[in-house]
Amino acid sequence: MSSRLPRCLPLLAGLLLVSLARSPALAAPIDYVIFDKDTLLDLGTFTVDPTLASPNGTSNVEMTAFSITDTIATYGSLTVTLDDLISMSTPHARFVDGQINAISSNTQYELPGNIGVNVDIVPQVAPVDVNFVAVFQMFAVTLPGLTNMHVGPTRGIGIREAAVPEPSTMLLMSVGTGAIAILRRRRLRALEAGAAPRAWA
Repeated sequence: MSSRLPRCLPLLAGLLLVSLARSPALAAPIDYVIFDKDTLLDLGTFTVDPTLASPNGTSNVEMTAFSITDTIATYGSLTVTLDDLISMSTPHARFVDGQINAISSNTQYELPGNIGVNVDIVPQVAPVDVNFVAVFQMFAVTLPGLTNMHVGPTRGIGIREAAVPEPSTMLLMSVGTGAIAILRRRRLRALEAGAAPRAWA
């Protein structure tokens, strides 16, 4: 009986996979990528929960994760995240009738080395699409004397949803990995017992 159980595991996992694939996905916060609309280079990411937006009219939803990178003169490449936030204002996404429309931020951060950074993201009044949702610029200054200020380039930015594997795909990968582990364990046991190992196929 115990020798038949490992052979049944892939079948049981397959049935579970089919049932999960047919079930509706649970709503969850969405990860987005911020990119330069001209160069298409990725500049950062943010996470926001669309279920917190009003289904009608305009509403702002605070980001639960945020990261953006830019290169500024003598400071080099600087990356700020919500962990570096020192101002009371948190970056947010603007939704119109339940659909993400733009992102906005005018917030201060403090990085190691006494570098103060201001992230300025100004939403477009009426963006045509998410390829141009805001104008982004980063300012950096040495603290506490506010000396050696430099200003990064002005960029038009767009957003897109980050690519994530489907839950069913992740489960399938797990099932495959588990099946391989079971086969390897049985093969090792056979070798330890002195029996001839079975072929993989």
